[in-house]
Amino acid sequence: MATNAKDIITLLRGRGWTASSITETQFTSPALIRTSPQGLLKSSDVRRGRSHNDDGPKIPGGVYAIATNRGVTTTDGLKAIVREVANAGHVPSVPARGGSFFKLWSEAKMPAGGMAKKPPEFNAAEGEAAVLAAGGVVVEERRWEEETVVYFNLVPDTTISPEKGGDGVLVVDVWIANKFKMNEATYLETAARFVEYHVGGGGVVA
Repeated sequence: MATNAKDIITLLRGRGWTASSITETQFTSPALIRTSPQGLLKSSDVRRGRSHNDDGPKIPGGVYAIATNRGVTTTDGLKAIVREVANAGHVPSVPARGGSFFKLWSEAKMPAGGMAKKPPEFNAAEGEAAVLAAGGVVVEERRWEEETVVYFNLVPDTTISPEKGGDGVLVVDVWIANKFKMNEATYLETAARFVEYHVGGGGVVA
């Protein structure tokens, strides 16, 4: 069964977050936009990068999120995921030097009880090389101190438009879990753990 807003709010409030829901029609700022084939499937940083399109799905760690969810721990498995994401109509990417998501994963600090707890058999440099070799992109991510709000987006084939100024936001496009046949419960637990590691709880569900 697909996760709904009520399920996510219950999960987040149970972890001590402040969470509420809004509908697609209420979602005007920041803007909800359609994803495009040129958009990066990238880590959950909303603001526009130097040279890459940000109108793609946003998930913690980029393609690393799919790998952790499926228990993929090898570079060959990672390459297969990169090709899968590209074939599905997105530009696959990972954060430069692995980012904070890879640090949590490699130190086995992902949530217990799910496939995400298995650490990779490769380091950040080897992960980058594998992603590039399979046709993916490595993206420089911004520092975390600016983020204060997290959006869990349930509207298929949409994401949050990059903001210019105002509160920093992180985005977790929840619908992507179904598209790539990920375990939704593990995906959401991992996303929450990832955010809590950095900025504490506070979420909005669209």
